[in-house]
Amino acid sequence: MTESYYDLLGSCLKSKEKAKEAIFYSYTSHINGFAATLEDDEVDQLSNRPEVVSVFPNEVNQLHTTRSWEFLGLERNGQIPADSIWLKARFGEDVIIGNLDTGNLTCV
Repeated sequence: MTESYYDLLGSCLKSKEKAKEAIFYSYTSHINGFAATLEDDEVDQLSNRPEVVSVFPNEVNQLHTTRSWEFLGLERNGQIPADSIWLKARFGEDVIIGNLDTGNLTCV
């Protein structure tokens, strides 16, 4: 998949080598896409390609919690409380989580 990212971005940057330098992360779980350092005109060129679904700028977000399990009420001090959703949900037993990958390329 990474090779197709180099081809796509390389066609905008006029060089596959420049594309390899620009791409600093490839998304391979749940979505297909990449993160790259680009100039505004390069973003415009990429955004206008018919095979590109969307392009998003990097954003700085505030961290809301570093203790998600406790924040969600799943654990307290490393212990699972009697009213935890983990127990109510039987720790996810018989739960199927699916991800539908349409094969569309998303540049993030």
